Amino acid sequence: MKKKEFLRGGAIFLLAGILVGCARLGLGGRTSSPTRKGPWIYCDIQFVSDKYIVYLGTHKHLGEYYMYLLDLEEGTTRKIVKEPVKTRWIRFSEGRMVVEEKGEIYLYEISSGKKTVIYPKGYRPDISGNRVIWRDWKTLKLCLYDIKTGKIEKFGKVGQIFRISGDWLVWRLTGGGIRILNLSTREKKEIDMGQVYRLDIAGDILVTSSGEDEKRDIFMYDLRNNEKKVVSNAPRDEYFPVTDGERIAWKTPIREAEFQPLPWSKLTTHRSWSNIYVYDIKRRKKKRILHNDHRVGVVHIHGSRVVWTSGRIKRPRSAKESNQNARDIYIYEG
Repeated sequence: MKKKEFLRGGAIFLLAGILVGCARLGLGGRTSSPTRKGPWIYCDIQFVSDKYIVYLGTHKHLGEYYMYLLDLEEGTTRKIVKEPVKTRWIRFSEGRMVVEEKGEIYLYEISSGKKTVIYPKGYRPDISGNRVIWRDWKTLKLCLYDIKTGKIEKFGKVGQIFRISGDWLVWRLTGGGIRILNLSTREKKEIDMGQVYRLDIAGDILVTSSGEDEKRDIFMYDLRNNEKKVVSNAPRDEYFPVTDGERIAWKTPIREAEFQPLPWSKLTTHRSWSNIYVYDIKRRKKKRILHNDHRVGVVHIHGSRVVWTSGRIKRPRSAKESNQNARDIYIYEG
């Protein structure tokens, strides 16, 4: 082979590698990780705001989890509470967190650190402004708490999926449909979003992952204008959609043709590697920001940021390395 041909081939190979790397890290934006270069950690993101990322983290495999606050403006991280936390259910709104721990529902003021128990036996709380909702542990009824007045209003029985955003209260029915209550007008309605697997809401925008197992698509419903839209109906499964009211993010497994089996594992499939997509509601454009990453956790979106966790080692070389793989935080801006 001549020297020029060899150099040309090497340059093409290098360019291909760069393009693949750009695809993994989010082409058209910038991806960073505040934890990847640090000591071993397993992170579980709870919420993302303009200034903060709150996550549960442990620095020891199978160790106790602590609640951390990552200040995005100062670039600092601190423990929110000194004691280990047992909960994996935290929601955030306007400087407050609502937390379920051992069945208790409590409010936590981030700036002052003040903690207030508001209900003794509740399940999966959510918060929007001065309103908090949860499901009663015994009766399974949906409860609405007004922070200003301290009053609790109870509705009918609900399943495990319910959310609140402003005046909108939404929950999934037993058959998979959605019921909506406007808390201002007290008007109720039901909408058909198919067999709903997951949902999220922000402002007037409701998003769902709906359909049969491993064949789910992403749908959007404008609650103010009563308009339903198919956001994405790719041939493979699409799930865990989230929205901030302006954009929608979700993840999908890679295509089976892209899957490279792990020599030590016959059980690992293509579904352990994921892509992340973002849809701009106003511009009606979809783009992929992450490709073929390992063990991607639940995605979060806020403003220009998309945040998720994924395995530090992208192709584990053994079962032990897979089981004890660190889980880092990644932030995409673009």
